[in-house]
Amino acid sequence: MADSVTLRVEQNDRPKRTSEAPEMAAAPEGRPRPPRLSGGDAYSSLVGILKYLLPAIAVALVLLLVAWPRVNPVEKPYSLGISDLQTDEPTNSTMVNARFDGVDDEGRPYHVTADQAVQRRDDERLVDLVKPSGDILTRDQTWIAVNAEKGLYNKDEEVLDLDDGVTMFHDQGYEMTTESAKVYMKDGRVIGKRAVESQGPSGTIQSEGIQIEDRGAVVIFTGPAHMTIYAEALKKGDGSAAPHLPGEGGSK
Repeated sequence: MADSVTLRVEQNDRPKRTSEAPEMAAAPEGRPRPPRLSGGDAYSSLVGILKYLLPAIAVALVLLLVAWPRVNPVEKPYSLGISDLQTDEPTNSTMVNARFDGVDDEGRPYHVTADQAVQRRDDERLVDLVKPSGDILTRDQTWIAVNAEKGLYNKDEEVLDLDDGVTMFHDQGYEMTTESAKVYMKDGRVIGKRAVESQGPSGTIQSEGIQIEDRGAVVIFTGPAHMTIYAEALKKGDGSAAPHLPGEGGSK
């Protein structure tokens, strides 16, 4: 009978099995273990990189802007600069379809209108007028209207100076023309020292000047003056309606 061989394995030679995870093998001697970064360490590293990267990008962009005109020059470069600015004085105040209203001491209204009004810079009381017109209410509730091509109105003194083709109208039917006249709007007075041509339902009058007083109640043609009364007016008894003449003058 052959001899039998018995193999006995010692229990100490078998590897132990445990529930714990096996430990990582140790790194070979002489070779460093790679570092392990946590979440906080990674964020700090990113901030550190951006801290140097962003300024470097900004510097590169500035250098590119400075060097670009030399790299790619244009035929007609444009430059920006500050020009010398001169501040003009305030321009005149201009009004279109201007209107000035007022009343006299007895509450009767008057009006001054113009196509255009320009206030003077050197004197705010004065207003230059284009095609001015003035209306004055008389004592008997009729109107005297004056107009011209140009004029000057003093707002404080309420005086209207008219020039160039002055025409005056009276509600009684008289029309008077002259070259210039001064109208005291608040007092209802008109003074003209140039030749006057007047016509109305009773006749015509030529004089060297004119004065309208008491808001149209009295009209004086300064002489020498010449008046023509229409025969029709005498027949109708309208001769008394003709304006009164001062001391010197003639009529026919």
